[in-house]
Amino acid sequence: MNLRGRVASSVVLAGILVPAWAGWAQTVPRTSLPGSVVAPFTARDVSGQFVISGGPPPETRVGLIPEALPDLEEVPLQAQWMAVAADRTRRTLTRLLDLPEGWRGKIFVNIHDAGDEGGKGVHLRPVQVQGAWNVRLDLPSKLPWKTVVRVLVDALLVEMANREPGAHVGVVPLWVSEGMTGLVLADRGRDLVVEGHTAVMRNAVKPEWLAEVRKVLAGRSPLLLDELAFPPAGMASDAAAHAAYRASSTLLCHELLGGREGRRAFNDFLAALPRHENWQMAFLQAHRGRFLTMLEAEKWWAVNSLHVLGRDPARVWGRGATLAHLDALLVENAEIRVSTNAPASFQSIRLADLVVRWDRDVQRDVVRRKLSQLRSMQQHAAKELLPLVADYHRALQALDDPNLRPESDALRRNEMEPRWQRVASKVARELRVLDVQLAEWKKLPPEATAPVAQRRRRR
Repeated sequence: MNLRGRVASSVVLAGILVPAWAGWAQTVPRTSLPGSVVAPFTARDVSGQFVISGGPPPETRVGLIPEALPDLEEVPLQAQWMAVAADRTRRTLTRLLDLPEGWRGKIFVNIHDAGDEGGKGVHLRPVQVQGAWNVRLDLPSKLPWKTVVRVLVDALLVEMANREPGAHVGVVPLWVSEGMTGLVLADRGRDLVVEGHTAVMRNAVKPEWLAEVRKVLAGRSPLLLDELAFPPAGMASDAAAHAAYRASSTLLCHELLGGREGRRAFNDFLAALPRHENWQMAFLQAHRGRFLTMLEAEKWWAVNSLHVLGRDPARVWGRGATLAHLDALLVENAEIRVSTNAPASFQSIRLADLVVRWDRDVQRDVVRRKLSQLRSMQQHAAKELLPLVADYHRALQALDDPNLRPESDALRRNEMEPRWQRVASKVARELRVLDVQLAEWKKLPPEATAPVAQRRRRR
C-alpha cells in the first residue's frame, strides 16, 4: 500500500472511533463568538438524565498504579467522576423512595473553572423547557464530598417534584432535602463520590441507619416539626445547629418512609407540591388517611421521634423472641383456691379472662404491672410487632383510668361497679381480638411481613 492509501485508511479509522467515544465524553472547541462559553468537556451518566460540563478534561494515566490516599473532605470536581456520583446518588434515592427507574426533566451540571471568582457558590435553578422542568446546577471546582451529595439529592428531588405540571414550580422543603440527604449518606456513605486515579482503602461494617442521628442528638430531643418548617436564619453558619437540623430531618424522613404506604404517601407529597402554595397543604393531602391537621402530625412526631431514639438497636429482639416474651406477658400465674379449705392449685390465666373474672381490687396491681411491662417491651420489640404491642397497651390502659378507681364511699362504689364491668367487658373483647392477631403472627414464616388479615385492615 502506498503512502496515499495509508493516509486514507487512517482518516476512515478516525471517522469510526470518534463517534463511539463521543457518546460518553467529547471535546468541544471554544467558539470565538462574543459572550459565548462552551465547556471543554461534557459527560453524561448512564441514565442520560445528568449532563455534566466543565472542569478539567480526564487525565490519561495508562499503566500507572493508583495512589492510595485517605478520604478527603474536599474533592476536586471533574465531569466524568461527577457523572458516576450522580448515577449512584440517583439510584440510591430512587430505591429509598421505592420509585421505578425513569425521569422526565434533565439535570445540567456546570462546573466552574478554578479561576472563576464569580463561580464559588452553589446555585440551583429550575428551568422549564418544552413543558418539562429541567434543573441547572452550577458548582465550583472543589466542594466537600457531603455537599456534592447534598446538591445532587436536592436537584433530583426538584426534578421528581415537578414531573407533573402545576400552577407553579414545586419547591421542596428544606427538611426533605436535608433528611433524604442523611438517608442517602447513611446508605452509601463515602462510596457515592469517587476520585480519579486513587485507590480507596476502607474496611468498615455498614452502620445502623440512624447511627449518625443518635450520635448527633445524644442527650437532646429532636427539633419540633415547626422548627423544621421554619429553621433559624443563622443556622447555615452554625455547624452544631445545622447538624441537629439534618439529624432531626433524617429521622423524620426515616419514619415517614416506613412501610409501603409511607413511601407511597411521601411520593404523593412530592408530586403535590406544584399544586399548592405551601408544603403543609400538600403534606396533609398526601397523608389524609393519617393526619387531619398539622397539629396531629406535630403530636405524632413528638411522641414517635423520642420513642425511636430510645430504642437501642443492639438490644432489639428478633421476631421470635418478641412473640415469646409477649405471649408470656399476656398470661398471669397464680395460686387459686376453689374453696376456703381446699388446697391451692397453680393455674395460668390469660389477661382477657382475668379482667372479667377477677375482682377489680385484686386485678388492679396486676394490670399496672402488665402496663409497665408492655411499655418496657416497646423499647425491645421487633419493629414489625411494635403496633401489636402498642395495641395491647392501649386496650389494657382503659382499666387504669382514674375515673374507675374504687371510691371510699360504699354508695359511690356500688354506682361505679356497673360502669367498671362494662369497661372490663370491652377490654376483654379487644384483648381476645389481639390474641387472634398474635396467633396469626406465630404461624408466619420468618420472611413474611404481616398477617394477611392485618394487611387488609390497613388498606
